[in-house]
Amino acid sequence: MEIKNGDEMVTVRDVNQGKFVEALAEKLKKMENLKMPEWAKFVKTGSHVERPPQQKDWWYARCASILRRLYVDGPHGVERLRTYYGGRKDRGTEPEKFVKASGKVIRSCLQALEGLGFLEKHPKGRKVSPKGESYLTKISKLVHSKLEKGEYQKEAEQKKLERMKRLQEMQKEKEKLKETLLVAKGTQRKKKGKKKEKPKEKKKKEKKKK
Repeated sequence: MEIKNGDEMVTVRDVNQGKFVEALAEKLKKMENLKMPEWAKFVKTGSHVERPPQQKDWWYARCASILRRLYVDGPHGVERLRTYYGGRKDRGTEPEKFVKASGKVIRSCLQALEGLGFLEKHPKGRKVSPKGESYLTKISKLVHSKLEKGEYQKEAEQKKLERMKRLQEMQKEKEKLKETLLVAKGTQRKKKGKKKEKPKEKKKKEKKKK
């Protein structure tokens, strides 16, 4: 499905992939019928990664990415998507080996998107439904208009300023911590410098004075 934006025809393929997935993830996050599972806060996306995702709302981003992937290159099943989202696993002294992504994560995303009516079953797996195509085209139009107006550039500059402020605050905290440690070390050295006189030394000094 396509939508006219002026004299141009805008589709999902015509806009930046990263911006599209980001915008779609934000829209999915606001939907009441779509909620991130509790286990998604702790699970890894596959055995090829060392830790769970650091992004709090990563599950919505994965749903958005899967929905776009099925639109562009669907239909696909779980195993095909596992291969797409897989990666190389570090095996220490052994050579790296490609492993598939977690099927549980992908299956949960597919079931959630199917529940919204954005996906439908297909002999080869799942594909985007007409309702899903219409919704994705609306998002692509929104992203295209933002790119034309330069809103993403303004957002990027704002995020950069916020990041710089956080870095400056962290640097100040580090400097304060260093000063505190230096003061603590100085007081410890002073205490060590003042040695207590032994009882025998005190008696010798008193005899000399007499």
